Amino acid sequence: MKALRRLLHEQSGFTAVEMIVTMALVTVVTGGMVSTFAIFDRVQTAWRDRNQARAVSVVAEEAIVRDARVYRVVSASGATLVLQAPSDGDGPTFTVSYSVNQAGQELIRTVQPGNSQTVVAHGVANMTASCNTGQKGVVHVLLSIAAVGAGPNDAKTVDDVPGFDVASRNQTGSVCA
Repeated sequence: MKALRRLLHEQSGFTAVEMIVTMALVTVVTGGMVSTFAIFDRVQTAWRDRNQARAVSVVAEEAIVRDARVYRVVSASGATLVLQAPSDGDGPTFTVSYSVNQAGQELIRTVQPGNSQTVVAHGVANMTASCNTGQKGVVHVLLSIAAVGAGPNDAKTVDDVPGFDVASRNQTGSVCA
């Protein structure tokens, strides 16, 4: 019996109090690490969404700028931008309009006559065009881009702040002149 007691006292190990304290410390440290990773994930997701929105915005912006510099502005109000080619008197007058297909979230370029429609950029949720009141002949365009999140319910809109201004080279007869 005495040998058994001595054997039990000689065994080294952790007490219940030591184990509880250790588990509490591990829980606190692990919780801090998980919250840090969650913050980094949110920051990375926001940067990804912003970069995606910027890429879509650049594609849409290039097409609008190209046409607005060549054609005169017929209408720049709300969700539609209408431009018109100067008429030489011999042929038809071409009208180019930009609008957003809300269902497909696409920026659409329509050329009349002929009703030829082209998708300029995917992921455009909204467009607002207006004459820039501070500058003659300048159209201000603001795009809202639908950023695609990681999950099916993560889609959100990223505004292309502050938008962009484009000056029409052909200001004769332009509503923004």
